[in-house]
Amino acid sequence: MRHHVEVKIPMPILRIVFHPAGRQNTLVLSVCVVDLEHAGPEQDGWFLSDFYAFNYLLKDLGGCQTWLAGADPRELLEKFGEFVHGTSPQQERKVVLSEELLKAGEITLPRVVPGAVWLRLFLGGTRTAWY
Repeated sequence: MRHHVEVKIPMPILRIVFHPAGRQNTLVLSVCVVDLEHAGPEQDGWFLSDFYAFNYLLKDLGGCQTWLAGADPRELLEKFGEFVHGTSPQQERKVVLSEELLKAGEITLPRVVPGAVWLRLFLGGTRTAWY
């Protein structure tokens, strides 16, 4: 069964297509271009929370996974502390990036990519995933 989820945000629509069972031929190519300078909770940190929530949930599923990020997770933790996922402080939030999760191998470490090479690397990863 294939699921389509569309989330409207103040930018282009984010489309997520996934197989909940994580079949062996499933490929994951995930990109989060938020850099350390813009990763704060009052800025674009929520993109990172989503990125690491999916990273945690999809760990070891499918045939191949590529995670590309604009900031090193260790540097994020050093500067901002734990990243949580949830809708508001009044509701229960889940920790999606922490030292404990990194040390336990619960998160697939992303390849950190400098801003200047994003497009070339992403298109190359997309071609690799399709062929």
